[in-house]
Amino acid sequence: MNEDEKILKLIGFPKIKAKLDQNESPFNVPEEILNQASETLKYINYYPTEKLYDEIRYLYSEYAKVDVEKVWVAPGVDLFFDEYFFHFKSKGFVASPRPTFFLFEKEAYHMGYEIIGIKLKEPEFKIEINSFLNHVKQADFCYIDNPNNPTGNLIIEREGFEEIAKLNKPVLLDEAYYEFCNNTFIDLIENYEYLGIIRTLSKVFCLAGARISILITGKEISKIMNKDILRFRLSTISLVLAKLALENRKYIHEVIQKLNYEREKMIYEINKLGLKAYKSYTNFILIYSEIDNLAERLKEKGILVKDVSFQMGKGYIRVSVGDEKTNEYFIKSLKELLES
Repeated sequence: MNEDEKILKLIGFPKIKAKLDQNESPFNVPEEILNQASETLKYINYYPTEKLYDEIRYLYSEYAKVDVEKVWVAPGVDLFFDEYFFHFKSKGFVASPRPTFFLFEKEAYHMGYEIIGIKLKEPEFKIEINSFLNHVKQADFCYIDNPNNPTGNLIIEREGFEEIAKLNKPVLLDEAYYEFCNNTFIDLIENYEYLGIIRTLSKVFCLAGARISILITGKEISKIMNKDILRFRLSTISLVLAKLALENRKYIHEVIQKLNYEREKMIYEINKLGLKAYKSYTNFILIYSEIDNLAERLKEKGILVKDVSFQMGKGYIRVSVGDEKTNEYFIKSLKELLES
């Protein structure tokens, strides 16, 4: 067993050929960032500092071009979901398009909410705004992921989103995949006090394992955030990685360029095989196939993908975009399954 194999065993990483099930980056942060961050482990016996937490807020505010007092950092987006679930519960309804981010759905049910909303219809997977507005009016708050997971599509236009925001109800807009399409409504944060916008360092910043989620808040949402609680939830090593990544963020442009290129190449190759790969504005692709148990059959070939039939219906899988070598193996495996 070599050193890499020992490390992978230590962290519980599965013995596979391709991990394409969780929309992670196939690339790591630059080595100099890893080296600098690892040096801080010699002080792991101390708690993380408020100064370090505030530095992340400042660096992200600079990156996103928003006021630093609007930026909050947490170890995973579910903690921000819980803030909304806890503070705004009245009738127990949350408005969201279906399908939506599966973790949000799970959290909603866990917190005693019923999700009301409209079904996104293929091939466009767009929110029909007039129908959705009626659901938002009945709900305690509204959640929209744009681009949407698992469809990968941009599901709402600015004009429609502003109609929702104007209802003056809490709105949570998830822009976790914003960098892949450069589509954002972040400028609206100044206009709507009950708006919150989710971002992450898990995708193009390549820090999924560090669990760094960002929430940018309007005036009223800022009031429910508690820095003294949030800052102690993050580890020193995660905060250091976030700081170094944001300070040296030029590397993300190459990550975006490579993944967008590989995504379009994958979509072309999948459709050429006779399967249906949908347009995507993210680092993953929604695929429809009539191959029975496709996710399980790919797993037999050492490839992990996400079976989203529980959200989309039979035959749908979601596949992360990997590096060139991994994507070629995925396409080759698909072809073999079609020919078998």
